[in-house]
Amino acid sequence: MKRQTIVKLASAVAITGVLLVIGTLLSRLIFHIETSEKNTLLIIGFTMMLLGTLWKVVMEMNSRED
Repeated sequence: MKRQTIVKLASAVAITGVLLVIGTLLSRLIFHIETSEKNTLLIIGFTMMLLGTLWKVVMEMNSRED
């Protein structure tokens, strides 16, 4: 897989994490989600944001070295 494709994929993962966190925070206004489910979604969202961002940075740094 090309590095540009991997960087785009990492960006998509990070954006999905952001959307998941925003959706979880807005869910309080739209519909009721239990606290344990909300916490699980927040943890998954923040993890996706962190890993997606780190993955993107590493791939961009590796492409600079080549």
